[in-house]
Amino acid sequence: MGIDVKLGYDRAEKVTSYDAIKHLYLASKAGIGASIDMRGTELEIYNFEEDPEAYYVSLFWDPNKDLKIYTEIQKHSYIAYYPNYIEIKQAKDSQYGSWWIESLTGLISRSVSWNKLIPDAFDRDKFNLPLRRWVMYHESLSGVKKPYATDREEYDFPINASQKLRFDYNMKPIDELPVFPKYRINRKKMNLVRKENKDYSQYVEAMFKLLPPLNREWFETAEKESRDETLDKKYRMFLKLLLAEKQYNGWGYLNRDTGLYELNLSNILERFDWQLKRSHPEVLDKVQ
Repeated sequence: MGIDVKLGYDRAEKVTSYDAIKHLYLASKAGIGASIDMRGTELEIYNFEEDPEAYYVSLFWDPNKDLKIYTEIQKHSYIAYYPNYIEIKQAKDSQYGSWWIESLTGLISRSVSWNKLIPDAFDRDKFNLPLRRWVMYHESLSGVKKPYATDREEYDFPINASQKLRFDYNMKPIDELPVFPKYRINRKKMNLVRKENKDYSQYVEAMFKLLPPLNREWFETAEKESRDETLDKKYRMFLKLLLAEKQYNGWGYLNRDTGLYELNLSNILERFDWQLKRSHPEVLDKVQ
């Protein structure tokens, strides 16, 4: 690839050459080739006296053109070009940054399938899970990428906010690529939590047997009582279980002939078990 390249939100030619990024920097200094699109995003290339061989690429959501100070630009750059390698960083403030990384490097950004990393029910916010995954693809001779052809993947890795990775100019990783964290339930720990809460499970079963016919009016009352802190906490928790289960299944529990909701005890107990998991992330063991 020559150095007569351009940058654009529509994924212009890749910039995987040190001469190319240097050429673009000099062109931008001369006022040539502004990279602004209708979304108000702006891509800038920076070169700093204390690190003269590096060219930093940053993107900002900046409709007023009020760019951040240079120290912040250097700190939050998406890509840094050095003579022998490219350094990629997924910045915290990247609203559209992944598109630019794709355009400039050929790495394709995808959302992480969290259900492959952590079992269902657990609170994902309590774990440091990657938001994005990056995939490198082979390209056809015409240079056309096929980002949804999974059989063309070369490698697949997570990159978290503020994490940096280095690649050579053939886009082969220099650093060891990170692996996706994976968790699984420690059955002994989970069973111990269930044992400690067995009394409440029995309470739910007993209260469920005492329920009156569950019509719309009953649920309206239950909604108010579940927020009434003067009532017994265990009872309010029980009501919240019923309300959550009814909401989850929508009209599925409504018998249209009788106008009554027919909740299932096993589903209520399963929902309580689901809440136990969300409240006890310590029962998960990291296996990768």
